[in-house]
Amino acid sequence: MTERIAFALDGERVEVETDPMRRLAAVLHDDLGLTGTNVGCNTGDCGGCTVRVDGRPVSACLVAVAQVEGCEVVTIEAPAPLVA
Repeated sequence: MTERIAFALDGERVEVETDPMRRLAAVLHDDLGLTGTNVGCNTGDCGGCTVRVDGRPVSACLVAVAQVEGCEVVTIEAPAPLVA
């Protein structure tokens, strides 16, 4: 079963049609092409897949994509803020 999941990703709205129980890390990497989000341990210990969801750091390998519906997700590949 697939669902349409919408969320903000690095400042832009995205929608994916996928199994809602797929891990966020897999969706970011495989479906959206964001290769900076790396899964190293698949247990949330290594930190390689850390993203921010609504400002809080989470291990994307432990989060189902359905959990970020309507949230703001920021990855390592987000544009850097301008520094004056």
